[in-house]
Amino acid sequence: MLAAYALVFAQGGNTLKQGTLLENVKAELADGSVFDLAEHRGEVVVLTFWASWCGPCRREAPILSRLHAQGITVIGLGVEEEHSIERLAKDAIAIGARYTVGRPQSGVLERMKISAIPTTYVIDKTGAVVLGRTGLVPEDDLEAAIRAASEG
Repeated sequence: MLAAYALVFAQGGNTLKQGTLLENVKAELADGSVFDLAEHRGEVVVLTFWASWCGPCRREAPILSRLHAQGITVIGLGVEEEHSIERLAKDAIAIGARYTVGRPQSGVLERMKISAIPTTYVIDKTGAVVLGRTGLVPEDDLEAAIRAASEG
């Protein structure tokens, strides 16, 4: 349902507050497996919500790919519900995403307050939000949030 999501060019927006403990965040991944945030306790996770038509998402993909290459768990969740998981995977490659992609399970978008894309969250080792932001997140801000998440 593309009409439900606004494209955001400015930073800000309505996201979960810092310190919010995330529960029951699951996604169907392009490789056929299921991502469950609870299974990633003890590591820093970056969750980004994106669409293939989103310009800021395209600009953010190489940044997130570099973080993934450095060993950070990056999960890109496509919001284009009308696309198959195979199409999402192809679209991700086309925009330069070299990290794990998939589709959020039912209810995740609402629980994560996804009303605009891109929306990116950095989650610490306990499963708490360190950074939640709509719009293109500068690489320096992402790296600072990841450092903070690693220390917490």
